[in-house]
Amino acid sequence: MTTTDPSHAESPTAGARTSLDAVLSAASELVLGGRWDAAALLLDSTVVDDPLDRVRLALTVAAVETDRDFWLRTSGAEEALKRAASALETAPDRAFAWELDLLRLRRDYAEALFASGDAPTDEGPTDPTGPAASVIADLTNRATELHEAAPAPARAGWTAFYHGLIVDVLAGDHASAPAHYEEALALAERWGDDVLASYALRHLGGHTQDAGDLERTKDLWERSTVLRQSTGFVPGALAQQILLAVLARETGDTAAASALATEIGRWARALGIEYVAAQADGLAQS
Repeated sequence: MTTTDPSHAESPTAGARTSLDAVLSAASELVLGGRWDAAALLLDSTVVDDPLDRVRLALTVAAVETDRDFWLRTSGAEEALKRAASALETAPDRAFAWELDLLRLRRDYAEALFASGDAPTDEGPTDPTGPAASVIADLTNRATELHEAAPAPARAGWTAFYHGLIVDVLAGDHASAPAHYEEALALAERWGDDVLASYALRHLGGHTQDAGDLERTKDLWERSTVLRQSTGFVPGALAQQILLAVLARETGDTAAASALATEIGRWARALGIEYVAAQADGLAQS
């Protein structure tokens, strides 16, 4: 049984059941919108009896905190991941264990990327020395193992994407990374994962930009932006529009770049994503 707001047990609707699927789906939608507090509150007010349902709930809480940590530079994921691991000990499940390992990979990749505690960037680790080779090797091996053990092809797309990020952004192996992004994009398009597709398109666009093909870059980044907007992925759409503003400035359209950056800054600041707001402010004023 799943209930929400258990303090109202005496209300006329006390016998109503709320589907856990609906609760987890709503929480995921809130996360896409950058409403991490609301998602956490919804999940915290949800009570389940079944051990596997407790695992699902704990994994979703961990996903919320992992995402929040990435965008806001908070530190709630570690404890949430430990609670999910404890829940799995009471109700072992191979597919859920795989999901937990993917969340750990996401968390550890972000920690390597933002090691110095500076503002996040897709350009490389904020620690000028970069992560240790052993860290990169460990992340690469884990991504490979997760890819091979993926419980479904759609989930393998995420491991392909993170494999690409690890070799591209952390290891600096820019030549081999696009193949991983292409695999992620193909799986995302086949299985209807628009958020994953948006990430793959974003990073493929970075490579066409480096190659000097700005027309292709604009197409890829606009496609990524549209996917993020259509799925309600607000933080991602803002981050993607930053790149479009950068591209507009590179191609000489400074007025468009400034106008877009101004709007991005307002939205980002409203969500508390200060590093995106700071990037937007710099573009608007330059």
